[in-house]
Amino acid sequence: MAGQPHQGRCRGGDRRPSPELSAEERSRAALAGIRLFQAMMPLAVAAEGGERAALVRDLERALRGYLADTIG
Repeated sequence: MAGQPHQGRCRGGDRRPSPELSAEERSRAALAGIRLFQAMMPLAVAAEGGERAALVRDLERALRGYLADTIG
C-alpha cells in the first residue's frame, strides 16, 4: 500500500512466514498492527510511572494477541 513507509520494515522483520496468507492478507495484517501501535503509543507516552508501564504491557499484549491470531 502506497504511503505506508513503515509497513515494509515490519514485513521484512517477520522471520516466521505465514504461507497460508496471501500477500494482501499479510499486508493488511501488517497495516492493522501498525495502526494498533499508532493508536496506543500516544497513551503510553503521555502517562507516567506505573501507568506508563501498564499501558506498554497492554500494548504488547494487544499486538501479540492480534499477531498470534493472525499470523500464528
